[in-house]
Amino acid sequence: MRRALLAGTAWLAFSALACSEAESPRFVGTLERDRIELIAEASEPIIERPVAEGEDVKAGDLLMRLDDTRLTALVDQAQHRRDAAAAQMPGVESSLANAERELKRASNLHASGVASPEALDRGRTRRDAARANRDTARAELAAAEAALVEARVHLERLEVRAPRDGHVDALPFELGERPPAGAVVVVMLAAGAPYARVYVPESVRAHVTPGGRATIHIDGVDGEFPARVRSVSQEAAFTPYYALTERDRGRLSFVAKIDLEGEAARKLPTGLPLEAELVLEASPAVAARDE
Repeated sequence: MRRALLAGTAWLAFSALACSEAESPRFVGTLERDRIELIAEASEPIIERPVAEGEDVKAGDLLMRLDDTRLTALVDQAQHRRDAAAAQMPGVESSLANAERELKRASNLHASGVASPEALDRGRTRRDAARANRDTARAELAAAEAALVEARVHLERLEVRAPRDGHVDALPFELGERPPAGAVVVVMLAAGAPYARVYVPESVRAHVTPGGRATIHIDGVDGEFPARVRSVSQEAAFTPYYALTERDRGRLSFVAKIDLEGEAARKLPTGLPLEAELVLEASPAVAARDE
């Protein structure tokens, strides 16, 4: 009994020591910012590029303008079709009103015994035809208005503007070039503090949760930066070679994003290698057992 008690005490001491040593493990990664890729809405020549790579921009700033000659003509055509469809509406509405009045007159005459049933049927047929014409004209007008809105949207998007504050990282096409539709024409990096992208081994994944605290150590930068875990991927991936230790080779890992805090972190450049020291949470199984 005494031997079992001593063995249990030794095991508890060893477990406490292991937990304290593994309480804040370090994982390697890189400093990143949210990447924003802006595409060309149409294959048109670039006629204006008022910014250069490396510039800081504000939300709404013009980054690039494509030639709008062709899409302006398409907008004019859509406007003409919309106006023509709208011009038909008074006529079809008037025809329907006349058909309804004639049907009402034929119905009254039929009730008085003056008009024949055939006259009443003809009145109903004319009314139904006029109503169908009215509905068709309304549908054509709605379609023309939708096409006009779509054409205007495409025209407006020939002006590529910054969706948020950020930094122009790359401009793959030069002035005068014609990028294909859907091609990335501007690459931005979001403004503000960067985040650490690290790979968490499967063995400690259960202890790393969003909101957890961390400390970031960046190569070549004095001091440390407080941080908080933003997210941890739900799907595992193979650990990249630069994040592997001898013990962790061949294991799966989970990508974690850790937001750096503080004004000083906003000035850090992206791409720097770093180490993230994480404060591990108790595993769900242990927490449930303790409760």
